[in-house]
Amino acid sequence: MSTFTALTLAESLEVVRGMREWDRRAVRSLLGDIGEEDFAASRWSTDGPAWTVHQGGEQVAIGGLQFVNAWTGVFWFLATDRMAGQTWGKLLRHTRTVISNASNPAHEHYRHRIEAYTLGGWGGAERLVERLGFALEGTRRAAGSGGEDINTWAITGPAKG
Repeated sequence: MSTFTALTLAESLEVVRGMREWDRRAVRSLLGDIGEEDFAASRWSTDGPAWTVHQGGEQVAIGGLQFVNAWTGVFWFLATDRMAGQTWGKLLRHTRTVISNASNPAHEHYRHRIEAYTLGGWGGAERLVERLGFALEGTRRAAGSGGEDINTWAITGPAKG
């Protein structure tokens, strides 16, 4: 059985310590050599909704929508190798609801731009953001800390008021 709860610091640290190698590479590429504790704390203190995915009583993933400013949000997510297939389906539904709320002009937390970033060549991450409704805007060549390509994805809507 899969459940979703508000992210805690302890859960964030547990998932960060056990994240998949592709997630680890993406974090290193986007943020450099950030320590696990610092990265876990930054995810926990996200300004916006952040959640833990539980499967069979253990934490298997964390995700969120960071409110960068009054008009932009950035979707983020990372998982462990223990996340099972049916949990992925529930994750998609949960995340679509969060993104749908944030991209609805009538919602109090409306953002007319929601972004996601994927590490170039990581097909799994690209399929995830596509299934969530993001459109590829382009590739930032050699933008990663080690010269990796970073793909920028977005969902856009009408500007606020």
